[in-house]
Amino acid sequence: MIFERKFEVIGEALARLRKADPALFDRVRHAAAAVDFRNVLIHGYASIDHHVVWDTFTNWLPELVADVAVISREQGPFE
Repeated sequence: MIFERKFEVIGEALARLRKADPALFDRVRHAAAAVDFRNVLIHGYASIDHHVVWDTFTNWLPELVADVAVISREQGPFE
């Protein structure tokens, strides 16, 4: 359950980034998939398969985090 909540937060943040800065959003691998996954989790379109959540966590989350880290370093500290 904790992984699902984390994905909800990530997906919401990326959805907001897409509206605020589409070019930056496009630099994050799997960003659109994260937003879509968030919608599935939030709205309960189907029962959640925890194997799918774990697969998502282990397979594409590391790349997404790496992209966000690069962008964060480029952007500098928030003011």
